[in-house]
Amino acid sequence: MSSLSASTSTADPESDSDCNLNADSLESYLLLFDDQNEEENMAKILRIADRYLSESAETKWPSHKLDGFRKLRRFALSMGHHDDDDQHELNQNDDDDDDQQTAGPSTKSDAESLKSAQSSLSMEIDAASHRVVVHSLNVRRCTVSFYGMNTELLFSINPFAFSSPSAAASTSRLRREDNATNYISPQMVTAVELEDGDGDAASTTVPIPDGLRNQNVFIRVDSCDDDEDAVNPVSDGDTFYDHQLVLRLKERYGRIQVLSKERRQPIQRAYCKVFAKMSSGLTEFYKDGYTDIRGQFDYVSVSSGKLKNALKFAMLIVTDRHGSAIKFAKPPRQ
Repeated sequence: MSSLSASTSTADPESDSDCNLNADSLESYLLLFDDQNEEENMAKILRIADRYLSESAETKWPSHKLDGFRKLRRFALSMGHHDDDDQHELNQNDDDDDDQQTAGPSTKSDAESLKSAQSSLSMEIDAASHRVVVHSLNVRRCTVSFYGMNTELLFSINPFAFSSPSAAASTSRLRREDNATNYISPQMVTAVELEDGDGDAASTTVPIPDGLRNQNVFIRVDSCDDDEDAVNPVSDGDTFYDHQLVLRLKERYGRIQVLSKERRQPIQRAYCKVFAKMSSGLTEFYKDGYTDIRGQFDYVSVSSGKLKNALKFAMLIVTDRHGSAIKFAKPPRQ
């Protein structure tokens, strides 16, 4: 993180590029996970956020690109790092939220309030057609946001997060209150006018941009009806792993073969990173390397004796042109 800090700490809002803005967003988000220097980190988050939210900087960026900094700043203030002016602002915002919650239902008829309370928004990914299907009820408009993922980083943090359908569902589905997308800017945003179901659920299809093909992305949908029309904003999201790979596992020999999906040709020099869940209960880095001319990689052979303590393997396969994928395997019988 030190190298990232060095590259962004001297940035001037007048000369910031989209790249610098995204780097500052990422740095601020990662600071939330450093428990050793909480007060210093909250102060740094405030400095970065204030730099982008100053009057001169706000006119340069679209509003949606600054939403993450607004939420990060509010979170830092809520953690107690603020001066008297910041405390007044925080209390004022809380009072405004309370007033809106108290006054909201009284400004609408009972029928309108009931309709809004029954609003829903969900999504599913049609991988074959490369599109998102948005299911809506009593929601007229939404935004579909696409967040690029550093798959290797996420895999290295928690290699076995998607090792079962239940784990995948609980990990990849959006939780509105604590999802990372609350604090970072999306790579692309599409505004969508939803189909009108006339009181019934309706479905609207949204194509996934061609520029995101063979990339792993988190897709999030958020209702964006006017406040007077909806007191119950709704969201949903899921992870889309897009690749053109076929992975053939040979657990008996501890080998995996990487092929292209279209022609079933071996892909050589695909990068393979392997973690192992050990009998001690710990998850450890096991080995990494590249596939050979046959597209094969030996994921078990190491010079140490770690294999006898390995219970399960998680493998990340990364290619230049065909995307990336994750595969799980048991160790060979010994």
